[in-house]
Amino acid sequence: MASQVTHITYAKVVKEKFLTGKHIDEAKFYVGNIFPDIRYLGDITREESHIKNPTVGSLLKIENSFELGMYCHALIDRKREEALMKLGFYDVIAKDDLIPYAIKLIEDQVNYPRTKNLPEVIGYLDSVFEEEVKLVPKDTVVKWHKLTSEYFSQSPTRQTIARFVEGLSIDKKIINSVLQLMDKVKENKKAMRLIETTEENLF
Repeated sequence: MASQVTHITYAKVVKEKFLTGKHIDEAKFYVGNIFPDIRYLGDITREESHIKNPTVGSLLKIENSFELGMYCHALIDRKREEALMKLGFYDVIAKDDLIPYAIKLIEDQVNYPRTKNLPEVIGYLDSVFEEEVKLVPKDTVVKWHKLTSEYFSQSPTRQTIARFVEGLSIDKKIINSVLQLMDKVKENKKAMRLIETTEENLF
């Protein structure tokens, strides 16, 4: 599972690789792409927000731009994890309960400079879409948009990561443990090289 900056980074990869020529409402596509992780706010489950067994073939059949974004989210989660396994990442860094969270937040730091359309995405988050409020209360959508918009507004640091994750009501002890794991992973040069090459191994 990727975090929010990385989802935008890889959604653009998916869009340019598989969806050229398809009419897409970019605002709905990118907001839909990060929508599934609104589940952390508690009004929808992962099973309800994440499509099971996503494939590129099924992605191509979707017409609604918001639903396309949601499906893209699940596809990215799947392909990213497959890429990490293929690269042998977990042979370099042992996988425990919190390591996946540390990795995905490091990915956000790595991908932030590569993700040139974040200012546009921040603008898209000024709107609440009908597809969102069909699934969760509007107040939850507004809170999610505010959290992610603020998170996207500058390159992720320990402070902005902690603020974003605290906004998702994650226990501070867990946040501190994840931040410490991030420091540990960053000391491993091979692990960092693999993280930096994940994008080119997605598809």
